Amino acid sequence: MDGQGKSLLFGNTFSQRASLKKVMGHIAKISRQKTVWNYIVLHAHNPEGAEETAKKMVLLTGKNAASIVDISPVIGMHAGSGAIAISLLLTN
Repeated sequence: MDGQGKSLLFGNTFSQRASLKKVMGHIAKISRQKTVWNYIVLHAHNPEGAEETAKKMVLLTGKNAASIVDISPVIGMHAGSGAIAISLLLTN
């Protein structure tokens, strides 16, 4: 999402696994320039996928998720059931 809360297309993938791989690659790239201070994992009726994503984030950042929560209904409606998102707090 951009600064005004609008959804942005991050790229095209054909599976959730490929999408998460792309997101993790993007976070790894960001992590080279800034520090991930904290993060949460959000999901749309997919707690197992969220837990797996959180484990991957621990490997990437060395930090546990601040929280794993259900995604908002509006985002879930657009992204679909099973969607997973990661929200980052970064420092320089």
